[in-house]
Amino acid sequence: MNNYIKHTFNKPWFSQSETCEVFSISETWLKTQMRNLMDEGRDLKELGHFTIEGKREACFFPQMLMDWIVNNKIQNMAKYDYEIAEQTKLYTSLNQLTEKANNEH
Repeated sequence: MNNYIKHTFNKPWFSQSETCEVFSISETWLKTQMRNLMDEGRDLKELGHFTIEGKREACFFPQMLMDWIVNNKIQNMAKYDYEIAEQTKLYTSLNQLTEKANNEH
C-alpha cells in the first residue's frame, strides 16, 4: 500500500462528480475502473467507494482513491502506449492536485 503520498483534502469524502473534478479524471475513466474491479470480483471499497442512503451519487474517500491510483495505475509497469499515456495523465493530475494544495497553504 502506498504510504508516502499523503494529501490533505478539504473534505473527508466527495461525491463521484466532485471526485472526478478534484482528481481531474473523467467519469468514464472512473466507471471503467469500477467495472474492471467488479469484473475481477474485487470490492469497490478498494477505490474508497461507498454509498450514502438518500444521496444520488456514489461517494469516495479521496486518500483511498489516490492510494489506489498510485498503486494500480502509476507504479505498475505499462506495456502499451495507451497505458503509458494513462500513467502520464494520472501522474500529472496528482502532481497538479498536490501543487494546488501547496500553493493554498
